Amino acid sequence: MTILTIRMDRLGDVLLSLPALHYLKKTVPHARHLFAVNETVAPAIRPFLKEQGIEEVVTTSDSLAALLKTENVDAALVLNAPGQVYRDLFLRRVPIRFGMYSSLSSFVFLNGGVRQRRSRADRSEGVFNGELAQFFLTKTNLVTERIRFADDFSALLIPPDPAEAEIARTVVRSLGLPAKFSVVHPGMGGSALNLSAAKYAELLTAFKRAHPYPLVFSKGPAPQDQALVEALQISFPDSKVFPPVTLGVLRELFRCAHVVLAPSTGPLHLAHYVGTSTVGLFSPVRSHRSLRWRPWGGEGRAVVLTPEVDCPAARECLGDRCAAYPCMEKAHWSLLLEKAGDFI
Repeated sequence: MTILTIRMDRLGDVLLSLPALHYLKKTVPHARHLFAVNETVAPAIRPFLKEQGIEEVVTTSDSLAALLKTENVDAALVLNAPGQVYRDLFLRRVPIRFGMYSSLSSFVFLNGGVRQRRSRADRSEGVFNGELAQFFLTKTNLVTERIRFADDFSALLIPPDPAEAEIARTVVRSLGLPAKFSVVHPGMGGSALNLSAAKYAELLTAFKRAHPYPLVFSKGPAPQDQALVEALQISFPDSKVFPPVTLGVLRELFRCAHVVLAPSTGPLHLAHYVGTSTVGLFSPVRSHRSLRWRPWGGEGRAVVLTPEVDCPAARECLGDRCAAYPCMEKAHWSLLLEKAGDFI
């Protein structure tokens, strides 16, 4: 039997799918497991898939359609994918097509699924994924022994890749970093609210008092990320900046770090899954809520800071219509950090 699991979105979403993949592999060990993931994200999780014995399918919507023409897929679990993927699974007559009923494509082209109402954000995205995998196995009778995801879960670690780890060590040596250093990845893709450079500077000043290690900035490719790091370098002239590296090397750089501080973004989860302690900064908007999007499932210790306001927004910040706006700028991040205590 060949089982194809599909998650074709951002880094953080894919990383929060790893517990579900682990659960599927452990529950149906004799099946051939494939995981379809975007080519930009694949390098980050490649060592994990190799260790688990899961075949990586680096894909776009078009290349996945080509795969379905050559592979005999018996069952597909869609964690997230464009509508075209649902259609292709239907057209290629994949016998079991299971996923979350949410979009029109899911109702039309799947022949099995459940409603999860993830927008309520009442538990981790990783738990939602694991529960969907459990429903997939039980409702389609792919297993006879009922193993609950919650009972089977254990913290996961993405193992190192030797070649990428050596590149990371070379970068660390070239920057003259000691054994302990802190990494700050202040940029993000814009899916949630972030802090300004001034607020980051306030927070990092307090952070360095508690953890007096050299600061190293990691920056994403977006222009706003570059500008944010440049502004913070002015506030912290002794800081260093990682050079542009692949996601695989960034993973190993995070493994070398003492702690990684970042907003709600994929690199925060990547650090968590290599066992590094993390400090996550989260917006109180329900769709951004840390209860759903905080690091979860990996071995790293995860601390979350978020403004202490009763946010009325469900999907997007209400702006001037909210009495607490702008809560991310009004929040006393240094005090929130102090409340978190000695977490490292």
